[in-house]
Amino acid sequence: MIADPHPSGLTLKAAGRDNAAMPSTAPTPLHTLLTHGPLLLQAPMAGSQGSALALAVCQAGGIGALPAAMLAPEALTQELTRLSQGTNRPWNVNFFCHTPPEPDAAREARWRETLAPFYAEAGLDIDAVPAGAGRVPFSHTVADLVEPFRPPIVSFHFGLPAPDLLARVKGWGSVVLSSATTVEEALWLEAHGVDAVIAQGIEAGGHRGMFRTDDLTTQVGTFALLPQIVAAVNVPVIAAGGIADAAGVRAALALGAAGVQVGTAYLCSDEALTSPIHRAALQSEAARHTQLTTLFSGRPARGIVNRLMRELGPLNPAAPAFPTATAAIAPLRAHGEKQGSGDFSPLWSGQNARGCRSAPAADITRELLQGFPAVARHVVIFRATARALDAEYSATAAQLRELALTRFGCLDFVAVTEGDQEVALSYWPDEASIRAWKQHADHLMAQQLGRERWYAGYSVEVAAITRHYHRPAPAQA
Repeated sequence: MIADPHPSGLTLKAAGRDNAAMPSTAPTPLHTLLTHGPLLLQAPMAGSQGSALALAVCQAGGIGALPAAMLAPEALTQELTRLSQGTNRPWNVNFFCHTPPEPDAAREARWRETLAPFYAEAGLDIDAVPAGAGRVPFSHTVADLVEPFRPPIVSFHFGLPAPDLLARVKGWGSVVLSSATTVEEALWLEAHGVDAVIAQGIEAGGHRGMFRTDDLTTQVGTFALLPQIVAAVNVPVIAAGGIADAAGVRAALALGAAGVQVGTAYLCSDEALTSPIHRAALQSEAARHTQLTTLFSGRPARGIVNRLMRELGPLNPAAPAFPTATAAIAPLRAHGEKQGSGDFSPLWSGQNARGCRSAPAADITRELLQGFPAVARHVVIFRATARALDAEYSATAAQLRELALTRFGCLDFVAVTEGDQEVALSYWPDEASIRAWKQHADHLMAQQLGRERWYAGYSVEVAAITRHYHRPAPAQA
């Protein structure tokens, strides 16, 4: 069952793209992304993850994401290198596209005055705190770093970048996503060129993606927002907010979602960088009480209620514009966490944290994928006449089967041998996954050995599956 599994004439690539010049992970156009299998997106979570979480999600069959808004140039390049070299499946890199505020010394002074009692209690000098943004919007400078990697997916929060920047991203062949928290925002995103809309319900943890209004009364729950956006736009819609298990996935799909985005459920995964204090809060009864707050950054974001939110009020008007509120909070956070306290930490969490548990991200991903109908769209049919099948053959065949199932999205792989005749069937969500598997170095070496040692002859067919019938086995007595 080791041979070229793809007709030589078939190619799948984005228009205007030279595959020979690209890194190992080829970008995926939208039509391919939508047929790549279940659209389970891991939400980008700045400060709580890096590429390790994204890769674990990808390798388990989901779409991992890298939050890039807080990464320095060198760190961004390193993380993109790890992602592009670590998986052949689609992955997402996420950026903010806010407009930096003009300096406002009076507002900053009011903010520091508000925080002064906490500084005095901690024995910290508030006058020593430098002002700073902490987060930068997507720009041509950032795009220069990203362009060599041509990410399969680029997503944005707080709208979209300027038209020339957006055109540049689309020129890479990247699928463009952005979050909408209202129908109006979804229509705006569609009109300005997104390939798919993320419908972010108010249950979602972290920053609200709202960008057409500051009115929090416009923000509604995922399962109220989702069907309205599905009815209003002509692009795929991805549900986000409050989805923590397979049942939530099924509910979103029933309301018309093309896929789902999940964040909080991954915050306590083995690969997450979530602090011990944050993990403990997520797995405690405190996680039942979350609130939107502007205290930690200047924009509404959902987190577990803590001392700072209780004593100042979660939406205190003294907090300066995003993202300048962060600078004066940072020393209080650092001091508190040294004492084992999350009183001044942004304990980001969605309203539904019950799926947040300590486990490998791959396990969490596979459980969420149970909410999607498993659909094989292509089958590779391999027939061979054996010449001499030795121990090395058996080990290689097992290795390639495992590679197909765990890294390249193969849904099932069965083989039967009778005498010198062998037939192997492998089932796949799309042709791109088949091609990626075929081009892996281990597979190329196995093909060569098959021709030279193991097979007298073989044939390969790649067929589309147009119908599926299923009769469950009778229950065991």
